[in-house]
Amino acid sequence: MNMRKIAVLTLCLALVLAVAGMAMAEDVALKGKITGVAEATDRNGNAYIRVIVEEERDMNGVKYTAGVPVMFFGSHVDTGKTLQAGDTINCIATVRWFQGRKSYTYLAPIVNPE
Repeated sequence: MNMRKIAVLTLCLALVLAVAGMAMAEDVALKGKITGVAEATDRNGNAYIRVIVEEERDMNGVKYTAGVPVMFFGSHVDTGKTLQAGDTINCIATVRWFQGRKSYTYLAPIVNPE
């Protein structure tokens, strides 16, 4: 094969993997205890909130707790600013995987009728 064909095939493979990666995101109901809250600014100067939530996990019968970030972007930043360590979050979030690590992006609150 010549170099041009290899470059085209490589580009096609990269696009397929990128689309497959986007398709892996799913929305879930998330409820967990908050262990930390931090405000930060992205490289474009936009504020965002990172909340760490405890998540129960099980690997080969070993149960443990892991901290997983929940990110609040854009119009949800004000919602994230109201949260504190010790609070419980109950929301709809998108699950994302990056380099083998799980994170969530906040989408909407779950309001329980009382």
